[in-house]
Amino acid sequence: MRYQVLVTAGVFFGLFFIEYPPLFMLGYWAWPYTVGYTAHKVISGLFILLNLGITQYAVRRWRFFRRASDADRGQVRAGPNSA
Repeated sequence: MRYQVLVTAGVFFGLFFIEYPPLFMLGYWAWPYTVGYTAHKVISGLFILLNLGITQYAVRRWRFFRRASDADRGQVRAGPNSA
């Protein structure tokens, strides 16, 4: 379980740090202070939501966190011919 969490966190933060430098430059330096600050906060919030969606899609596609089957949990009932 620890491996899955580390990879999932790595994907999320990797996406964020790839997107953040251009976003920082756009938000803080392209417009006057108040507009740039607000634009930066709004756009970074949207990117965080986008990254969460991408990460969730990737984790589901990789089947990292699937529920254990009955056999894995030891809840399989014995058949009629078992001893």
